[in-house]
Amino acid sequence: MPGARIVINDHVLFDDDLGVWRDSPPDFVRELIKPGVRPQPYFKVILIAMAEAALVDRSVIITVVAHDPSDWTMRVKEIPS
Repeated sequence: MPGARIVINDHVLFDDDLGVWRDSPPDFVRELIKPGVRPQPYFKVILIAMAEAALVDRSVIITVVAHDPSDWTMRVKEIPS
C-alpha cells in the first residue's frame, strides 16, 4: 500500500500508509467534514491529491506553504518505490 506525507508550513499533519487513511480517516479529515466547517482552500486540493495517489497506488509527499488563505502554494512529489 502506498504511503503519504502531508506537511503544512513545516508541520507534519499526516505521515502514514494510505491504507490507514482509507480504513480510518485521520483526525484532521474528520474535522474538515463536520457541518459548518469552512476549511482552508488547500485542504480540498490535498484531498484530491490523496485520492489520486491511492487510485494509482503511488506514495506522495504533499507540501503546502500558506502565507494566508488567499496566498498558498502546494507541491506534490511522488516518492520512488
